[in-house]
Amino acid sequence: MKNKKVDYFIIFALILSLGGSIKYLLSYINNKQTIDLVACLIISTTFVALIISLIIVKIIKNKNKKIKGVIHLKIINTMDKIYDIYSNESFDINKWKDYINNINPKIKKLCIQDMNEALNTGQVNYQMDFLPILNDVIKNKEKLLILQNNFNTVTYNLNEKIINKFGKPLSVEIVLYLGLCNGAGWVEKIDNKVYCLLGIEKILELNWYDINSLYGLIYHELGHVYQNQYGLLERNFNDNKKQFLWQLFTEGIAMYFEQTLIGDYEYYHQDKNGWKDWCDNNINQIINDFKTDLNSMTFDNQRYFGDWVYYHNHSDVGYYLGTKFVQYICEKNSFDDILSFEIETVEKFFQGFNINISKNIK
Repeated sequence: MKNKKVDYFIIFALILSLGGSIKYLLSYINNKQTIDLVACLIISTTFVALIISLIIVKIIKNKNKKIKGVIHLKIINTMDKIYDIYSNESFDINKWKDYINNINPKIKKLCIQDMNEALNTGQVNYQMDFLPILNDVIKNKEKLLILQNNFNTVTYNLNEKIINKFGKPLSVEIVLYLGLCNGAGWVEKIDNKVYCLLGIEKILELNWYDINSLYGLIYHELGHVYQNQYGLLERNFNDNKKQFLWQLFTEGIAMYFEQTLIGDYEYYHQDKNGWKDWCDNNINQIINDFKTDLNSMTFDNQRYFGDWVYYHNHSDVGYYLGTKFVQYICEKNSFDDILSFEIETVEKFFQGFNINISKNIK
């Protein structure tokens, strides 16, 4: 609106300047009067200056439009649509498919595929583990309202906050949606568009709907987006050892991004019931066990990533270890530089990290 007012003002000034010049010219032609050369010079100069100003304004606006067309952060909140998924407060998978198709049919495929992978491990059951979580969503209307308000607060002016901290914008669509217990947050690239998917059912289950937890969750996922946009994120290795080390590294980057935005490098959104204190007290054992487990780690037996697996009765310990790892790397490297590290570089730093930490643990 302000840009339009500036345009209208310049156009109005141009018309006045042009009118004044024409008046002097007509007066000279019709009456053969002497032209006030000073006045004419002032009007002509003003007229030229205004034309140049209009051109500059247009160039700036076109440049901004070009940037916005390439880099943008979009917020999609589907909270008001999830009530249609239930029949008598019971989750209806067919209604869910209609709902998720309206967001993006390929997100539906991702959710179902991810759920089936978890079911195929034999560690979880749809009727016993998935359905109760999905049914609880509609029964927690007070929590849903809190989540709605906090989500709006956390995402307000978010792109500006990121630019202020890192000097770069993000191109991503943040979607608050009801999934199939796929995760409180995950990032996927679909048709060259990056999505940050925030699962309402998992956020409520984990009690991450409070403002601090939601800050951590959303900022963490945007950390993955940042690495994907300005470095290397998605890597697939035939070697599980490399794959899980890469996961440790990328989760650490996301945690570091999260901590930077919050302004506290001791902050962990997973810190509930003494979680961080326990990790701090057992870091040497964690790092040694992770190194040992890497030799035989698989999706089925890993115990570091995800709230459904446990390392000595504590979940998400890999996120803690990854954070400490990236903090260690950033002692001698800039954050933006490590975003493009290859796995070979990560392996070298992990070896040094292991020796360094072990020497300092008492």
